[in-house]
Amino acid sequence: MLKKRKNNKKNAISLKLRDLRKSLGLRQDEFAQRVGIGTRTLASWESGEIEPTIRRIHVILEVASKISPEAVSHYFSELVSVDF
Repeated sequence: MLKKRKNNKKNAISLKLRDLRKSLGLRQDEFAQRVGIGTRTLASWESGEIEPTIRRIHVILEVASKISPEAVSHYFSELVSVDF
């Protein structure tokens, strides 16, 4: 399920997703394919039009951490440093 945003203002997640993808050196189509989504969905996430679900964020972090664990910890440190 996609969560629609009420405005098109970029939020923290959209900016972090775009910056993470770029830091990995991937185009939108390449990153979308690795995450298992369409390019239009990724573009909508990066623009802040819609937000990814928590499940999709988890997949993004898994995919990105296989490429560059350092990039994941840099852009999403508050999400990956949760203590259980």
